[in-house]
Amino acid sequence: MDEPAGAFEELVDRSVQYAHTTLEIIKLRVIDRLSQTASDVVSWFVVAIFALLFFIFLNTGIALLIGAWLGAASYGFFVVAGFYGLIALICVVFRKRLLKRPVRDAIINDAILEQNETDERDPL
Repeated sequence: MDEPAGAFEELVDRSVQYAHTTLEIIKLRVIDRLSQTASDVVSWFVVAIFALLFFIFLNTGIALLIGAWLGAASYGFFVVAGFYGLIALICVVFRKRLLKRPVRDAIINDAILEQNETDERDPL
C-alpha cells in the first residue's frame, strides 16, 4: 500500500520541480529579450546622436553655401528650412503609405522572425 503513495509523492515532487524549471526558463527568456531590446535601443541611440550631429553640421554648411550664392546668409537658412518644410508636408500627406505601414510591417516581421528563431532553438 505504501508503493502507490510513494509514487504519487514522487509525481507531485517532479511536477513541482517541472513548474519551477519552466518558470526559470520563462524568466531567462524575458531577461534575454529585455537585454537584446535594451542593447538595440542604446546602440541605435548612439547612432542617432552622431547622425543628428552630422546632419546639423551638413545643413548649416549647405545653408551658408546657399546664402553665399544668394548674397545673404539668412536666405540660405530660409531655403533649407523651406526644403524641410516641403519634406514634412509630403510626410504628413503620405504618412500611412511612407511611414506607418512600413514601420508596422517591419515590427511584425521582426517579431515573427524572433519567434521562429526561438521555436527552432527551444520548442518548449
